[in-house]
Amino acid sequence: MQWRSDGPCAVDIWAFKTAVARADQAGADAERAGFLEQAVDAYAGDLLPGHYEDWVLTDREALHQRYLTILEELLILAESRRNYPQAIRLAQRILHADPVHEAAYRRLMRLQSLDGNLAGALRTYHDCATRLQRELGINPSPATREVYERLLQAPSPPLQMAPTRLPLVAREVPWRTLQTVWKRVGGGPPQVALLSGEAGIGKTRLAEELLDWAERQGIVALTAVCYPSEKRLAFAPVAKWLRSAHMQTVFDLLEQRQLEECCRILPELHGHYPGLPEPGPLIESWQRQRLFGALAHTFLQLNQPFLLFLDDLHWCDQDTLAWLHYLLHYDPQARFLLLGNARSEELAPDHPLQAWLQQLDRDRQLTTISLNRLDRHHSAELAGHVLQEPLDPHQVRHLFAETEGIPLFIVEMARAGFPASAAATPCAPLPPRVRGVIEG
Repeated sequence: MQWRSDGPCAVDIWAFKTAVARADQAGADAERAGFLEQAVDAYAGDLLPGHYEDWVLTDREALHQRYLTILEELLILAESRRNYPQAIRLAQRILHADPVHEAAYRRLMRLQSLDGNLAGALRTYHDCATRLQRELGINPSPATREVYERLLQAPSPPLQMAPTRLPLVAREVPWRTLQTVWKRVGGGPPQVALLSGEAGIGKTRLAEELLDWAERQGIVALTAVCYPSEKRLAFAPVAKWLRSAHMQTVFDLLEQRQLEECCRILPELHGHYPGLPEPGPLIESWQRQRLFGALAHTFLQLNQPFLLFLDDLHWCDQDTLAWLHYLLHYDPQARFLLLGNARSEELAPDHPLQAWLQQLDRDRQLTTISLNRLDRHHSAELAGHVLQEPLDPHQVRHLFAETEGIPLFIVEMARAGFPASAAATPCAPLPPRVRGVIEG
């Protein structure tokens, strides 16, 4: 005896399993996501909830777990696209299906903070604590409390995206890779992510997206820039990090000998801590070791995980590179990400940065993310965001011919009004930033 498959009715389990099977056979992410969404819509609840025969219990649990994994996959995809409202709705559906899913509460808190709803994120923590205590008689785990405490220190209201910041275009894969690297930070050891590409390709823009993402969650993010004129100025980026507002409370946690070493980098500490002796010259190698150890200890006093960003890493001085290598191996359990970007055309085989990167790669601490030029379609999309209107085919052809898909050139040419119309000439003068990059 069997059910007639041609009967005039719909069976939700068949619809669910059919959509899942089609998703498993799909090629593109968008196609797979479409079938998974159909499966979610077909899942109307637990299988035969009023029955407790063994066969029902087994099938019910299998379908329930598959439903949860589908929701989690769609949530990850929505978050990778920075579609936080959709990701929030998916997290809430997970909690509706599994009210004591603590990891889902943490994820919902993070998503709400990224969406600018800090109060909602804090309220979610209290909902989680109440539910766990009532249903299981336990308190939230240390991981959940850490997220909550970090959010308490987040800016209120959360940082808003800069009005001049344009949306990322055609950077979904690099963004997902950055997110994957950040997840590795949670279990240690420290990780390094290098954004590589030619000048104007959008390395700094992608880094800014991650910095904004971190700060909205209350994660400490420190930024420094390397300049070609500072190649011989020792520890210039480290001094920039130490002068940030996040570090001011850290100095009070240090011992006097550690403060003395920090004074080598920040002489102004003598004004905040009178009585500190002047540090002597660094003559012996053991003295350099003591400086490195004091600086590493200082940064690891920050609430973890944290993020260090170094712009234009190819111009970094040798002393900073040596200390960063020391910091990355100082404590294997430390949880932080060093994010840097470097121009590919600057990294010749004999560049000092190459040996540094090779060692990190051998230690499995390095992820290199190469950024490519945009194609014609995405070039037109980016220019359309600048002009706030779509380009006609003639404009697209001329703009792509002039910029060759380099995002900085696309943005600056569009801001300069090129091409303003179908009759625009491709011989318009170059904007200053574009000319500066080419001349440099």
